[in-house]
Amino acid sequence: MSADRLESHLGSLRALLMTALQRLGDPADTESLHEMRVVLRRLRMLLRPLKCSGQAGQLRDAAAGLFRQTNSLRDNEVLLEELVRNGMHVAAAARQAQQMRDRQALMDSPGLAGLIAAWPDDGVACLSAPSRRRRRSLKKKMRCELAKARRILRRQLRQPAPDLHEVRLAIKRLRYRLLAKGHSSPSLLVQLERGQEVLGQWHDHDVWLLRAVTEPDLQACIDRWQHEKAVLQARWLPLRDGLLLVLA
Repeated sequence: MSADRLESHLGSLRALLMTALQRLGDPADTESLHEMRVVLRRLRMLLRPLKCSGQAGQLRDAAAGLFRQTNSLRDNEVLLEELVRNGMHVAAAARQAQQMRDRQALMDSPGLAGLIAAWPDDGVACLSAPSRRRRRSLKKKMRCELAKARRILRRQLRQPAPDLHEVRLAIKRLRYRLLAKGHSSPSLLVQLERGQEVLGQWHDHDVWLLRAVTEPDLQACIDRWQHEKAVLQARWLPLRDGLLLVLA
């Protein structure tokens, strides 16, 4: 990847991150945290081949740390949306105030400040020596990363009883690597996005059912969530077959 292209990608991602952060303080905005996490994941995928660059490594590590910090926050947000959607306003209200405190803590966190501080003024700073040889090496690394991600996903999809949590993560890794590279595989990207959506909903239901074991006000939802989880698992099967076709 050329320095100009890297600089363009970093500039776009920074703008998206700042926009998401500006919206994060709005209790009614249920997408800003998700969009922030998408930016962080795309940033990590973009910088992954640049392991030998110190500044790229610092920025990638800061993005990874902040992403981990938002995991539970995002899980809680998705649960809140589900409770409101199903008219469980008392259970939602009990969690909403804490969610806003957690959002504010995220905006004030050292992790976020560290990410912004680590962001370079230009993409050239992430390429310590953007020579022709260096660019060829980076392109080769990105091709190897993509090929490895495809192999891992293909292997998991072919298993008779795959761990759907692992499949979901493999889909996300391949999809974001393709997006970071600017790869022109529209049919594959469509299939990956569909699979990620269904398995993401399946994962959410799995998390909610686990929480219902220890959170009494969620136990009224157990039967419905179990049914919906089974429906999502059935929806996944033809998507799996479609992915195997485009990955063959």
